[in-house]
Amino acid sequence: HGAPPPISNAAKMCSWGDTAAHSYCAIECIPGFEVGKNEIRCKEFGDRLVFSWASWVGTATCIPKNCGAPSEEPHSRHPTADVIFPNAVQFQCQLGFSLDQAALGNRTFSQECQTTGQLSPSQPCMPVKCGKAPVFTNACRKRHVVVERGVLQNITAE
Repeated sequence: HGAPPPISNAAKMCSWGDTAAHSYCAIECIPGFEVGKNEIRCKEFGDRLVFSWASWVGTATCIPKNCGAPSEEPHSRHPTADVIFPNAVQFQCQLGFSLDQAALGNRTFSQECQTTGQLSPSQPCMPVKCGKAPVFTNACRKRHVVVERGVLQNITAE
């Protein structure tokens, strides 16, 4: 009866079997894939008293892992569908936010569906820093208070 039929994305599978104790064919998938179904069996055919033979029957599949939907990241937009290995989901920081707080800084990042079935870590979209206010002629410096994220901050403007 020989070896069972090859399975796409399988790393290991049985090389032999019999119709009694070893009729089941164990399968291991390559990283990033998992067994979707395994119905491969060594089955006896014919008549045991006259003539019988064994053959592999059934099918098996190794399917890509599902990393699930990406988490909500503050101040960003992204598709909400599940991410399947080996794909990734792209995030876009909202206007006024970037990854490095620079006005012209990078505003996109991705989360990859890893071989473990988990999404790679995300990155925070942070408020863009304006830097020092420009100096104008005939302007004077004033002091005022600003509340930022619930914290009072004294700010001096020139």
